[in-house]
Amino acid sequence: MSLSHGLPQQLASKDGAVLSVGADVQFRIWDPVLSVMTVKDLNTATRMTAQNAMTKALLKRPLREIQDRKSTRLNS
Repeated sequence: MSLSHGLPQQLASKDGAVLSVGADVQFRIWDPVLSVMTVKDLNTATRMTAQNAMTKALLKRPLREIQDRKSTRLNS
């Protein structure tokens, strides 16, 4: 089973710039029984994990570095 989530979010970069960011998260459940037995709410757990990872990664970087990485990825 494959699922996806959209993650719109506003946060501040390392240098205090306010960013509106979003991400699409896709994941696959390899063992449905295990996922039901170990996680109370899989959708919320996945969304929170993805938001935390995105926030943690962007808070470490100044706006200029984020913009440079974005333009590099768009041009490749």
